[in-house]
Amino acid sequence: MAALRSACFLAVCAFLATPLSAAGPYDELLRQLRSDPNVLILINAKSVRGSAFFKREVLDGDAATREVRERLFPVPMVDKAVLASSFSDFDEPVPAWQMLVCESSRPIALKKIADEQGGKLEHFGVKDAVLLPANAYLYPVSSKIVAHSFPANRPQVVRAVTSRATGVPELSPYLAATVAHAAMGSYPLSLSMDLEHRISAETAEERIRNFGSLAGSERQFPALASTLATLRGARLEVRFGATAKGLVTIEFEEDASSLKSFAKPLFLEVLDRRGARIEDMTAWEAAVSGKSVTFSGDLSLGGLRKIMSLIDTSPGLIHESESADTTTPETDPKKEMTQASLRYYRSVQSLLGELRDPQNIKNFSSGQHGLWYDRYAKKIDQLPILHVDKDLLDYGIETSTRLRIQSAKFRSVGIKAGSETRSPNYWYSYYGNAYGNAYSSTKTESNYDARLRVERAAAANDKLDQLRELDDSTIAIRRVMTERYGVEF
Repeated sequence: MAALRSACFLAVCAFLATPLSAAGPYDELLRQLRSDPNVLILINAKSVRGSAFFKREVLDGDAATREVRERLFPVPMVDKAVLASSFSDFDEPVPAWQMLVCESSRPIALKKIADEQGGKLEHFGVKDAVLLPANAYLYPVSSKIVAHSFPANRPQVVRAVTSRATGVPELSPYLAATVAHAAMGSYPLSLSMDLEHRISAETAEERIRNFGSLAGSERQFPALASTLATLRGARLEVRFGATAKGLVTIEFEEDASSLKSFAKPLFLEVLDRRGARIEDMTAWEAAVSGKSVTFSGDLSLGGLRKIMSLIDTSPGLIHESESADTTTPETDPKKEMTQASLRYYRSVQSLLGELRDPQNIKNFSSGQHGLWYDRYAKKIDQLPILHVDKDLLDYGIETSTRLRIQSAKFRSVGIKAGSETRSPNYWYSYYGNAYGNAYSSTKTESNYDARLRVERAAAANDKLDQLRELDDSTIAIRRVMTERYGVEF
């Protein structure tokens, strides 16, 4: 079930077993990858930016914050991107390795990225690479293609920089089909996971016994577990028009009809247990057909950002890649710092605004969404820091630290409750004469539900304390920055 829990929040569309094209639109980027990833993301960012959805959500509105919205949109400033990861355990938040390869229509300024991210420029023969603070290398493939490789394996990067890849690496049949389908151009955003042989029927049955969405369906457990054990993979594809439409398909080796009555509640509970509920998906439609389960519906900008945050696309690496000109005229240092600091402050506030959206607040208080606090803390850490006021950077560090503290609180909720049983408890009310010759029994919540309720309340209260302190810090830094630079922050 570990694989299924990860599968559901990365989700998918219909699986087409089409052979990998020899000249697909992503092949030049795919050639840079390592072999045998089990997670693959393909993004035609240029197509996304040309959609009415992007115009409405990003370009329209307040001109002062437009740049911030563009920078926070998934994978800005590039035309195409491919991200591949390998997870030995999908319950672990950090992959064994990960590579992001981006293509831009403009030359990419490696030195500027190094300055922005606080990286160190290293020379490998005729090419340079940037060692980033986050234990990763950024290196050029060509003037318009860069690769980001985690962890920072120097010998491997030297080989990649000094040699030219000639063929697409080996992909599993499931991921190869993803590439072929993406080449058809219907969905500019595709996220896929190869999940074959990740769980046995015995393990699946053991884990689903504590699922509230399956309560009262114990007779169905063997059939459900048998189906879950044949999980092949999952893919989420997003189509952009006037709105963003998401389609999740989870594929099995055998008929999935045993899941028909439980698909949507099971799907949502899996997301809750991972702390990864995306509210858009609550209204999505579920369907079971043949060997697949699908979920489809509208996707908001906030939901899209959350999906993209599940696997890091490191957008901060390429914020300034649209300008490779290092000979631009000198600018007023104070004006440069003012602009960079204002952009940084607004970016932090935009991210916090998503976390504090009324709908999200309701859900976060349940203690189920620690994942988002952690991912958004990382987004803050990745914001460009070049020319940003030091006091403001300290505020950013404080903000991301507080979010991580709260993430740990939320994540512990399910762990602590998981030690309890879902078996119902009963209490008895005796009434009548002194001998108690009459009574009534009332069924109460299980130990699991009671512990979950208590832990959720504790996490919610702690969250309010953290946010109040963060509000105080925000008010203070806003006042200092406004007075220092003479601009309304």
